[in-house]
Amino acid sequence: MDTWRHGKTLEAYAREQVPDPEDITRLRRRLENRPKVRRGGGVPWFLLVPAAGAAFSVVAWVGLLRLENVGPGMDGASEPTPVPFSVMQAGATVPEASSADENAGKPETRVASDTNDSQCAGKPMAPSASASAALLVLPLESIAKHRTLRLPSGIEATFRGRGTLRGTGSAVEIDWDRGDITLDVPPNRGITLEFRTKDATGRVLGTRFAITHNVIGTHLQVRRGRVEITCAGEEPVIVPAGATRTCFSGAGAALRWATARWADGGPPEEILDAVSRASRIATDGSPVAGRLLLLEMEAHLSIGDTAKALEAADKYLRDGYAPDRTMVLDFASRIAHESGGCPRALPYLDLLCEDVAGAPLSAVTTWAMCVEQEDPEHARSLFQATLNRPGVPRDVVRVLEPYLDDHAGMEGPEASRGPAAGPRPP
Repeated sequence: MDTWRHGKTLEAYAREQVPDPEDITRLRRRLENRPKVRRGGGVPWFLLVPAAGAAFSVVAWVGLLRLENVGPGMDGASEPTPVPFSVMQAGATVPEASSADENAGKPETRVASDTNDSQCAGKPMAPSASASAALLVLPLESIAKHRTLRLPSGIEATFRGRGTLRGTGSAVEIDWDRGDITLDVPPNRGITLEFRTKDATGRVLGTRFAITHNVIGTHLQVRRGRVEITCAGEEPVIVPAGATRTCFSGAGAALRWATARWADGGPPEEILDAVSRASRIATDGSPVAGRLLLLEMEAHLSIGDTAKALEAADKYLRDGYAPDRTMVLDFASRIAHESGGCPRALPYLDLLCEDVAGAPLSAVTTWAMCVEQEDPEHARSLFQATLNRPGVPRDVVRVLEPYLDDHAGMEGPEASRGPAAGPRPP
C-alpha cells in the first residue's frame, strides 16, 4: 500500500514538471511576432560630437572648483583648521594633587610639553604631535585664582582673567579680554610674543611684564627688558624696565584713573601725561573735558607752573563750562594776583564779583582793594552799585563801606580820585 501510494505521488509530480505543448506553441508565436530592431539606428554621429564636448566641459569645470577648495598642501589635501588646544592634545603635565595646606595661596601650574612621553596627573598619555611646531589655540580663563602656564619654548604666563593664546613655540600671540596676566619671555632664544587688548597692542622680545585690562583700559608694567606698546589712536612707545604705561578705553576712563592717582599722591608729571592724552580724544565742551581742565590746573600749580595753570583756567572759562565757574575764577584770580598783582587779577575778579553774593569774601576783599588802586575814579560808583543789589551779604557790606566813607569825607578833586596810598584795611 505504501509503495503504491508513493508511486502515484511521483507520477503526479512528473506530470507537473513536463511543459504543456500548447504553452510552447504560444510562446514560439509570440517570439516570432515581436518587433525587430533595425541595426545602425539611434542618434546620428554628427550630434554625438557636440554632446561629448559639453560633457567634457562640465567635468573639467567641476574639477576646477574642487581644486580651488583644496588647501596649500602638496598632496592636495587642505590644511587642518586649528582646533582649541587642550592639555591632552599638547601632551601637557599637570602637577599631581597635593594637600590643601600645601596648595593654599599658590597659583595652579600647567606645563605644556612637546615630548612624546608626556603625562597628565602622573599617568602616561598617548604620544602627540610637537606643540612647538603646530599652530596652537589655547583658551586662558581663571576667575577665582591665579594660574600659571609654561610653554615648551620657555614662555611662562601667570593669569587671572580671560583671554586666548595662539601661535607656535617661537611666535606667540595673546588676545587678552579682561583681568591681569604676567608674561615671562626668555631672552636670546628668538622667541617673539605679541599681545592685543581692546585698547593696545604690543610686541616683546625677551622680557618680563604684566598686563591688566579692565574698564579703565590696559595697564602695562615692565619688570625686565623693554616693551613696545601702541595705544589706540597714539604712536608706539618704548616702555623700559621699571616703567608703566596705561592705554585708556576712553576720555572718561582716563579722567577716573588720573583723579584716583592724584588723590593717591601720584606724580604730577604722570597726571599731566594722562590728562594730555585724554584731552585729545575728549569732546570739547563735554563735562569730561571740563574736569580734565580742572585737574590740569591743579597739577600745573603743584609744580609751580602758574602760566600753564592760567592757560587751563582761561580755556575752561572760554569754553563756557558752568558747574565750577566760580571756583575757577577764584582759583585764577588768586594765581594771577600772586604772580602779576592787581592788573593781572582784575579781569578774573570783575567776572567773579558780578555776582557778589556768590563770590568768596576773600575775593571781594581783593577785588575792592584792586579797584580802588587801579581805577579810583569809578571805585565809589562801582561799590555803591554793588551795595544796592538785593541780597548782598552783611560781610560784603562791611568790606565795601569803609571805601565809601573815605570818599565821602573828601572834598574837591581828591574825592573822586580816592586816597593816593590805596585803601585802608576795613
